[in-house]
Amino acid sequence: MGCRIWVSGCHLVDDYCIVVSATLPDNQALELYAKQWIIKTLFAGLKSSDFSL
Repeated sequence: MGCRIWVSGCHLVDDYCIVVSATLPDNQALELYAKQWIIKTLFAGLKSSDFSL
């Protein structure tokens, strides 16, 4: 269909593996996903601990 897709991945501790596919070249998609994951887990932790703003 004329689209280029790059696939990046890494192996983490405890046998976790992350594979990311995107239209971004090299490891840019994996780096963006890592930043997004940090934000998601931070807010999930705040939500579960009854933290209110």
